[in-house]
Amino acid sequence: RGEGCGVVFLKPLKKVGLLAKEDYSKIWGVINISAVNQNGRSTTPITRPSQIEQEKLLRSIYESRVDPSVVQYVEAHGTGTAAGDPTEAESLGSVISKNRSSRVSILKIGSVKGNIGHTESAAGAAGLIKVLLMMHHGKIVPSLHYSKEMSSIDTEKLNLAVATAVEPWEESREYGRVAGINCFGFGGTNAHVVVRQVKQPEPLPAFKKPLELVLLSAASPKSLQMTMADTAEQLSTRNSVTLPSLAYTSACRRSHANYRYRKAFVTNSLQHLQQELKSAASTEPAMSKVEPQLVFVFCGNGVTLKEFSEVLLSSEPVFRDKCKEIEDLFQQHAAISLLPARNHSPKDLLNPELSQPLLFALQVAVASLLKHWGIKPGAVVGHSVGEVAAAHIAGYLSLADAVKVIYHRSRLQAKTASGRMLVVGNIPVEEIAERLHPYSGKVCIAAFNSPVSCTLSGSVEAVEAVQRELAEAFRQRNIFLHVLNVSAAYHSPSMDLILGELEEQIEPLEKQKGEMEVISTLTGVAASENDFAQGKFWARHTREPVAFTRAIQTAARGRENVVFVEISPHRALQRSIKETLGKGTKVLSSLQTDAEYQTLFTLVGNLFELGFNPNWQHFYNGYQSVPVAIPRYQFDRQKLMCCLDIHQQANQRGVSASHPLIYGMNSDNVEFGCLVSQGTTPYLYEHKNNGVALVPGAFYVELGLASVLSSSEPKVPLSTCQLSISFSAPCVLTQNSQVLSIRLSPQKAMTTF
Repeated sequence: RGEGCGVVFLKPLKKVGLLAKEDYSKIWGVINISAVNQNGRSTTPITRPSQIEQEKLLRSIYESRVDPSVVQYVEAHGTGTAAGDPTEAESLGSVISKNRSSRVSILKIGSVKGNIGHTESAAGAAGLIKVLLMMHHGKIVPSLHYSKEMSSIDTEKLNLAVATAVEPWEESREYGRVAGINCFGFGGTNAHVVVRQVKQPEPLPAFKKPLELVLLSAASPKSLQMTMADTAEQLSTRNSVTLPSLAYTSACRRSHANYRYRKAFVTNSLQHLQQELKSAASTEPAMSKVEPQLVFVFCGNGVTLKEFSEVLLSSEPVFRDKCKEIEDLFQQHAAISLLPARNHSPKDLLNPELSQPLLFALQVAVASLLKHWGIKPGAVVGHSVGEVAAAHIAGYLSLADAVKVIYHRSRLQAKTASGRMLVVGNIPVEEIAERLHPYSGKVCIAAFNSPVSCTLSGSVEAVEAVQRELAEAFRQRNIFLHVLNVSAAYHSPSMDLILGELEEQIEPLEKQKGEMEVISTLTGVAASENDFAQGKFWARHTREPVAFTRAIQTAARGRENVVFVEISPHRALQRSIKETLGKGTKVLSSLQTDAEYQTLFTLVGNLFELGFNPNWQHFYNGYQSVPVAIPRYQFDRQKLMCCLDIHQQANQRGVSASHPLIYGMNSDNVEFGCLVSQGTTPYLYEHKNNGVALVPGAFYVELGLASVLSSSEPKVPLSTCQLSISFSAPCVLTQNSQVLSIRLSPQKAMTTF
């Protein structure tokens, strides 16, 4: 007998084409046909096989539905019994072998029971799995413990051959490899299936990514290190593994949600990945905390804009389609061309009428792609004009309304007098504000970026004068001064002239219920759906200073393990966020010009390592692959039962023991000891009667047999022993550790203990 279970996942053949295309399952084989019958009532005893019924079963398949010449191998039920094996072989020979073409090779038969025993209700699944594995490897494996001399099967007469050595399994041109599988039940149920090989072509994705993201996770740090080391080793031996198939398998065909130890690798080749795996395997991985709460932060004006990423446009349909949708909406207002943006000169990109629509389109497209990947924030913050994209992503503005706000805001701001904006850092904002009193009405604080950073706005001459004065006044304190690449003085008095027209032009706006919080940089607190539907709100938003510091403090308040994701063409607000909340604050970039994929995948990988669970099926939509065998989980094996090494103890006493429970007490082999303890035999303490732990009767039997067999000279086989035992009193286990003594009394015909 054997014990175990076999698990196979079945799909209807008519759905395989559709489902395989959708989820790219690895198909191990196809069950062409199956049949079942019953002979329980026609045989005595009930366990005796019926050749008549077995042949009737096989004829229902091979007489009209499957050509016997096509089948190359039959996995027999093959229990090894004197009644079962000849009966089964006779039925196979009579129905299949006898009707095969003389041009095909002899029918091979075998049974997995020689390897694992009869697993009873799992025997059929074991036979099926064995056949599928043989098809996969193209080899017919031997039936263990079979010999022609000892067999009760006349293989020559039946035109059968039992495999006794590993041999190649040739494919037929038309059908590939084909096998039949028998499985017979205790009560007379007979079953047979015909399985054929399937060849699965590797799908070619519609797009190709320049980089891949490979994910590993485990329940313990040691398991993760072992998994990384094993994956690196496997890459040296598995020539069929490609980087896209490995990346897809690691994300979509492995479970990660419940594992706290995680590692992500952004890579462009298997060689690079192998090096990274080896390096990471030698360092102790950190445990992820609770799943992080995300806050998307949308940057404002002043960032350096270049043309849209051609890589993202060509490789990510969600990104490309969103950009095209936004461009179409802008073109309902004016002839604004966003795709491709390379037709625009660097000077064009300074014009608010182009730079703001471009920034808005980029932010919405990136945030939409992240949301499609399952990376959804709990709140959003928009610095200045970035709040329009934030309000749309949060659901408070329709895309058409958001485009309308951006169009009119940028159009009107382009008409204002030229101005200058200056970022000041490393000095408390209160001190900077005091220095601005002489420039009242000419220079103002346009944005409160952090407690030690602000943005000044005003006329070119006045801002230049302030810049010189601040540089001189704070030169000993490492003041940071940077002129923004903008053509207007945003959030300054020069905006006053356009506010009335802006409010009038952008209305009406449809009021919508949002999906998440928007922490407004107009007020520094969460805004309502009514705010975003009012032209007056957006007019004030254009003129009044950006309360970014307060907004970030509000966004972080009450959120555990908060992570900020900057939605910007490059890193712009990370420093301000860390200055506001502390250096340990996690701020991740979503894009970096000329390294878009590297930055995006690094973001996704970092979030994964921090405990976030993206939607990997969406992430790989369009890039699915047939799964591969790696990565393989490596278990951190620990001995949970501290077994005492009996052999070591026996050796210390100068005597040997041939059994894990007993050890010799003296040299004449008539007295043995057995240490019973919670450490060595914990299972005994689980054998209880009315809550009292008792030594079970079977344990006495084992001790008696082990002692007798150890003392016998010459040694006798267990099969020659007979045992008679009576129990006079129970042995109660009252201590954590005690020694049982076994004394033998050898007599002429028997030994008592």
